[in-house]
Amino acid sequence: MSRQITEQAIAAFNSNRNFRISNTEVKADTTGTYLYLFGNLIARKVGNRVQVTLCGYNTATTRERLNGIYGVSCTTKKGQAYINGKPVSSTEWVQV
Repeated sequence: MSRQITEQAIAAFNSNRNFRISNTEVKADTTGTYLYLFGNLIARKVGNRVQVTLCGYNTATTRERLNGIYGVSCTTKKGQAYINGKPVSSTEWVQV
């Protein structure tokens, strides 16, 4: 079910349209498109610029949602979070 939610949410994120199911929401307006998980902003898109963050929650679900975004590879090794191979803090925003 989680993978299906991710696919639907990312389709909405890519299409700049509003979407909500379970713990995941996409909000789109004139300023950009925003992906939320449990009410926490984990990705934002303004124009062609996409930024992502673990928002302090390096969880399997957060990584699953972020990995659905084209060009994002979010992993953890020995407790260290990596986005696109770069070690990051769990609150850092990363340009994709």
